Amino acid sequence: LRELANLLQSTLDLDRLIYIILTCATAGHALGFNRAFIFLRDPEGEVLSGIMGVGPSSQEEAFTIWADLASSRKSLADLTADFEEFRSAGESPLTRLVSGLQYHLAERDSEREVLVRTVVEDESQLVRDSWNDARVTPAFRGLFPAREFVSVPLRAKGKVVGVLLADNVYSRGPISSDQLEILELFAAHAGLALDNAQTYEQLKESMGRLREAQDASIQAERLATVGRLAAHVAHEIRNPLVTIGGFARSIGKKSTDASRVRTSAGIIMEEVERLENILSGVMDFSRPAKLEPIVYSVNDLVSRLVPKLEDEMKARGIEIVTELDPEVPKTSFDIAQIHQVLLNLVRNAAEAGEEGAADAERAKTIVIRTLRTEDAVVVEVRDFGPGVPEDLLPSLFEPFITRKVGGTGLGLAVVRKILLDHGGDVKVRSRPGEGATFMIELPLKPVTGGDGGK
Repeated sequence: LRELANLLQSTLDLDRLIYIILTCATAGHALGFNRAFIFLRDPEGEVLSGIMGVGPSSQEEAFTIWADLASSRKSLADLTADFEEFRSAGESPLTRLVSGLQYHLAERDSEREVLVRTVVEDESQLVRDSWNDARVTPAFRGLFPAREFVSVPLRAKGKVVGVLLADNVYSRGPISSDQLEILELFAAHAGLALDNAQTYEQLKESMGRLREAQDASIQAERLATVGRLAAHVAHEIRNPLVTIGGFARSIGKKSTDASRVRTSAGIIMEEVERLENILSGVMDFSRPAKLEPIVYSVNDLVSRLVPKLEDEMKARGIEIVTELDPEVPKTSFDIAQIHQVLLNLVRNAAEAGEEGAADAERAKTIVIRTLRTEDAVVVEVRDFGPGVPEDLLPSLFEPFITRKVGGTGLGLAVVRKILLDHGGDVKVRSRPGEGATFMIELPLKPVTGGDGGK
C-alpha cells in the first residue's frame, strides 16, 4: 500500500493518474483484479460518468497478457510508466465500453444501478452473484457479465468523487474479504489523489481562461491605442495640410509677387515643422525601446543638463535651482533616454511657470532635486506654476492628452514609456495654485539592454 500510495503521488495529470489507479488495481504485483474501471462524478455532483477501463478484453487476450507479464518480469513502476504507450495505442476496448456510460444519481431506489448505490450510500457494493442480485439490472449485467464484482467509492474531503469497479471475469477467482479490505484502503488514497488532480485541472483551465481574457484585453487595448493614434494623427495632420495646400496654390497664382511668395513660403515652412513635430512624437511613443544602459550618476546627468538649458531658460526669465543629494548612488540607465526625460520635464515646467501663478516671481523658478528611496533613485522636477488641473491628473500620462495649444499630447506619454522600459516609473504631485512636482524613479537594480529593457 505504501508503494501504491507513492505511485499515486507521482503525477497531477488526471488521465495518467487514472491509468495508474487502474493498473495498480489489475497488476498481479498489486491488487490483482482481472479488470478495473473508473467512473467520476461531474462538478455539479449529479451524474456519474465512465472514464477509463484497463485489462484484457477477452479470455484469450487475458492469458496472453498474463504470460507476457510473467516472462517480462516488469515491476509495478514499469507497468504504470507505460501510460504513453497505452495512450498512443488509441482508445482501448474497455475504455470504449465505459466512456459513453452515464448514471444519474437522482434515480429512485428501485431503479438504482449498483454504481449509483455506491455513491448514494457511500459504501462498497460486493456482488457475489450478479445473476440473482437485485442490485444488478439486466442492462448493467449485459455490459459487465462477471458473476462476481466489487464497486468501491472513491472519497475525498468528505464526499464521494467517483467509483472504482473491479472484477475477475476471466480467472473467475472469488473476491476475498482481505482483497476487498486492501482495495478499500487503496481507494482512500486514490480518491484523494483524484481530487487533487481534478482541482489542478480546474486550476489550469481557469488560468487558461484568465490568460485568454488577458490576451484579449491587451489586444483590445492595443487596437484602441492604434485607433486613437490614427484618429489623432489624422486630425492633427489635416489642418497643416489644408494650410500648406492653400498657400502653395496661392504661390502658384501669385508667383510674380515676391513678397507674397516669401510670406506664403514662410507659413508653409512653419506648418511643415509642425507636421515634423507631430510625426516625431508619434515615432518616439510607438517605436520599441533599445536600451543601452550604463552605470552612471543621476547627479552628474543633471549637472550636465542644466548648463545646456541656461540660455533657453534665461530667455524666458527662468532660473533652475538644483538640490543634489551627494549620497545618491550610481545606478544603471540609458543616458540619452533619461536625458530626454529630464529635458521634457524641465521644458514642461518652464511652460507651466509662464502660464500664470499666484506668485509670479516664484513661478520663475524650477527646482531639480535628487534623493534615494529604499529601492530607487529619484529625480524630482518641481515648478511653481498653476498646477495640474485635478480632472487631468488621472489621464496625465496617457497619449494624446494635452491642454497645450498646438501640443501633441505625447510628451509625458513618452516620458512614462521610457521610465517603464527601465523598470521604473514617473509620478506627479500637484495642488492647484502651488505648482507640480514630477518624480522619476530609476530602480537600483540594474537594467539590461535590448527591447523594452529586457
